Amino acid sequence: MSCPHCVRGFPLPGEPKGVLRNDLMLDAYLASPNAPSEQWTPSHRAVVLLTDIFGLNLPNPKLLADRFSQELGCDVVGPQFLRPYCWGGSRLYHIAQTHAIESAVIVHPGGYKDEQLKAIRVPKQIDNAEAIFASRKGKDDFMEYEFKVYPGTAHGFAARPNLALPAVKEGFERAFEQAVNWFKKTL
Repeated sequence: MSCPHCVRGFPLPGEPKGVLRNDLMLDAYLASPNAPSEQWTPSHRAVVLLTDIFGLNLPNPKLLADRFSQELGCDVVGPQFLRPYCWGGSRLYHIAQTHAIESAVIVHPGGYKDEQLKAIRVPKQIDNAEAIFASRKGKDDFMEYEFKVYPGTAHGFAARPNLALPAVKEGFERAFEQAVNWFKKTL
């Protein structure tokens, strides 16, 4: 666990509109702009949403998948890992070192090393919480690189935000918008 915020958070408002599928090589949540059903036709591009420690057990990743799908006009698949442990950010560092994906957005990642960032071979956007960034400055493995810091946020702000807090709500909305714009530019 990177920090106490890894296991805390808040539910996003709304009801998921996608479907849970078990025929996509592993159990996964599918959000499609074409209303996922048994007659689903894949879109020409897709986003894979890697979840945090809670996997698909909370509605938040499903709601985020639905929203990305609508705003990007493409399918979004959220695989259910058997033993998630902040899979999103930390797993994406490894995947982005290959040519398996074309673009990456990493939000409030857990531990990472300088070598992992340097090894990423695709366009990347990193959204970090102010508290995480401040704690890494001055460390031997700290590397200057460009990413967006969202004031007043803590780890989990882009996945399980407390929308009642204005700074967290603004950070959540801005990080989501930045991710949509990043994918539009790089996919």
